Parts: sequence; structure tokens; C-alpha cells
Amino acid sequence: MSGVDITAPVDWSKYKWRASPDDPTHYSREAAGSEVIEDVWHRFVHGEQFLFHGTNLTFNAAISPEDLLAHTRKAWVALRFTNPLIGAHTEYTEANVPLITYRSEADVQKVEAWAQRTVKLASNVKDIDELRFELSKVTLPDSNQDQTFVHILQYSETKYGFLLHTSHIPFDGSGVNIIINSLLAKIARSLGGKEETFQWGTEAVNLPLVSHDLIEVKEDSEFHETLGSVLGDLATHIPKRHGFKERSIGPGPTRRLGFRFSAEESQKILDGIKQAGFTVNQFLNAALTIVAYLDNPPASPSSSDGVFVYYGLVDGRKQLPSAHRRHPGYSLAVSGLYVPVKAVGEAIAQGEKHALHETAKIMRTQYLRQAAYKNLLAVQAPFIDIFLTDLRRGIIPPPAMGPSYAGDGVADDYLDGEYKDDAGVVRITIDNMFVSLNKTDPGPFFRAYTFKKQLNLSVDYNEHAMPRDVVQGFLDKWAELTRLIVF
Repeated sequence: MSGVDITAPVDWSKYKWRASPDDPTHYSREAAGSEVIEDVWHRFVHGEQFLFHGTNLTFNAAISPEDLLAHTRKAWVALRFTNPLIGAHTEYTEANVPLITYRSEADVQKVEAWAQRTVKLASNVKDIDELRFELSKVTLPDSNQDQTFVHILQYSETKYGFLLHTSHIPFDGSGVNIIINSLLAKIARSLGGKEETFQWGTEAVNLPLVSHDLIEVKEDSEFHETLGSVLGDLATHIPKRHGFKERSIGPGPTRRLGFRFSAEESQKILDGIKQAGFTVNQFLNAALTIVAYLDNPPASPSSSDGVFVYYGLVDGRKQLPSAHRRHPGYSLAVSGLYVPVKAVGEAIAQGEKHALHETAKIMRTQYLRQAAYKNLLAVQAPFIDIFLTDLRRGIIPPPAMGPSYAGDGVADDYLDGEYKDDAGVVRITIDNMFVSLNKTDPGPFFRAYTFKKQLNLSVDYNEHAMPRDVVQGFLDKWAELTRLIVF
């Protein structure tokens, strides 16, 4: 990243959708910000971070798999008209620059053929977590260049699992919540007899703008100060990065483990975190940091200059105008969060509960510093372009040992939970849900969120690099430390 001019003007026009002069049905724009990072991980790190969204559902009446498949395909077609990103592709310029592309389609039969390819029934697996494991072996896009799929798994006459499997380039975690929410709403209306018709060939007008295009971007002193600070901090801290202890290196099967606190215990924990003066993310991120420290304490804690480095993820939709708060496209803003290993070690010497509070204080400072950045969403495009400078020069970083953390917040902000037909009858209820991703790097990826007022913890991991019993121990310890807020 050295020698890069952070004040160079940004060509924002390349991130705007435009039709090809040679083919007016073909729309494209350059990938922006973390969309580019996802493309790099997908292609060059064995499918790292292909994205999943799982829901377990209850229907108000028995329905056969074949009938549900038909209704879901019909709803998927309708959703492509209003949210064309589900039919988007990833292509590349001659200079290997990733493009997000969409081809408008006037022939509804071709759209229906696309739905038949991308909405499928699953079998021979016990649940959507096992299905997620099997699909983690699948490379996206497929031979048709499709990169977003829905898989349906029957449990009983009224119980089903839905699993969305997609490229992470067009969608972030909240984005797949938004897509699934819209899909379930359309299925419920279809079950009630709703028939929708569209003027196919005109749907490209619904392609969402890049999120930074929805806010006023000024390349002023505050913009360049934020960009410089984010980049400078990463350049300083990444060489000192400390993570989990290395077991094995290399790709392998990628799984998810989850843990859900009861509704009663969740409320006690959330109340306890608030009373202690922390946010949920500050506290849970601190607890995770202690898990990583306990797994890999430095040989000399008192003299260690190591740092736990997190790519702090911020849902940028909160910065968008209210009309765009359910923007379906990638809208994450990222900056680093840093915790000195020495500080954690000194605190742990006085007990885990003491360490938890002291580390949470450090995390609070880091999150507040992040929140004070001006234009954090806006700087993502130039930030990632500069961040990738070394990678484009062939300087490949070592495999990441983590820890990685995503605080997904309140899933109910984007998931209605119940879905009614036009007569007001509740047709579908979400029982539980998860967001997950492929983790081929050795460092596991941890996630926390609430849904229906229950606190959920989960971890995605490469079981070749990190054995299941080891990762289960991390998850158990994370939950144990979380409970310390109320004991």
C-alpha cells in the first residue's frame, strides 16, 4: 500500500449501471469496494466466503414438495423482476477487472427456465446445515454462469428448510436476509392465489444502485482523512496480527456450528450487557478475543507486541436515506478494530470475568472510533482498490488465522418472520434462521445475531484446518464467557 496517492480523484462513473452499446439488453458495472474482495476470495482462495442463508419454516397447511417447488419458482421469477441481482452474473474485462452484469430478458419462458435451473429440491440430507456442508463443495458460478440458488428440503408435510446459496459479490449478510424476506412474502401471496404479471425486458430499471451512490459523496478533507486513517491503521497493525494457533493449512470441507440461548437467558444477557455499558457487539467481540487468546497465548505475554485485528463490519444501510434501508445490494462498510494482545494477557491474569470487562472496554473504544469516521461507506471503493495493491503485484498474504467476527444485529430488522397472503392469512412462519459462509482459510469466522429475541452464536470453519472438536470448544467457551455478564 506504500506509495499510493490517497488524494487521487475517484472515477465514480465506472460503478454505475450502463447498457452495452453493442447489446442494449446487457448491463454492467464494475464491482466496488468489498465486492472486489469477495471476487478475489472466491476465485483465488478455494471459494472462500460463498454465502448461505438458511431458514426452517412452518406452513399453515400441508403442502407437497412438488407444489412448494412450483410456488417457489413462480415467486423467484417475480422476485427477479423487482430484484434483478438474483439473476446477475460476474464477468471480467480484458484487464481482469470484475464486472457485475445483468441481461434483461423479454422472453418469460427463458426466465422460467432460469428459475427451473436455480430453484431445486434437496434430498438425502437430514437438515439444511448438512445441505450447506454438501453445497460448500460446489463452485459458483455454475456452467450456466448462474450464481444464486434456492434449495428446498422437506422435513414433514408442513415443515421445510430453505437454503439460499449465492456468490458473496452481489449480496452481504443483510442483503440475503432482504432477498429471502421478499421471496417468502411472494410465496405466501402465491399460496393465496395471487398471480403476478410483468413486462419482461424492462426489469433492468430495478437494478439497485451501488450503496455509496445513494448518499452524497464529497471528496473533501474529511473523506481523505477517513481513507488515510483506515488504510494507515491496517498497514500498521496487520504485520503484528495474532490469531488462533495453527493446526493445519490448506482447503478442506467447510462447516457451520451454531448455538442458541433460550429466550429467557437471551434477555438476561442482553440486559446485562446494556447495564454494563456496552453494546452487544462490543461485548461479544471482546469475549471472542479472549477465546482466541486462551487458544494461543504468546510465549511472553508481558512483552508481546501482537494485535488481534478484526475487519469491523458496519451495515451501511443505516447511513442510507430511509427509502433505501432495505437496499438488497452489498452495503457493508469496513474498517479495522484492534486489541493489543498484551492488554488481554494482563487482564486475564486477574480472572476471566475481569478480562472480559477490560477487553470490552477496549472494544468499546474501537467501535466508537469506527462510528466517528465520516464517509466510511463512501470510502469503501477507493479503500479496497488501494488495499488490493500488493495482491495485484503478486504479494500474497499468509493464510488468515482469524479471529473473524460479524455482528449481524437484529435479524428481525430485515425478516418479517410471518408471511401472509392477500387475505391476511399467515401462510409461512420462520422458526429459525442463519447466515453462513464458506471458510477455507484456517481461521474460523464467528457470527452473532438475535432473531425473535433469541441470541444466536455461530462459527464457520474449515474442518481440515481446524478439527470439529476444537471449533466446538471455541463455540462453547464463547457462550460460557458470554454468560459471565449475568453471573
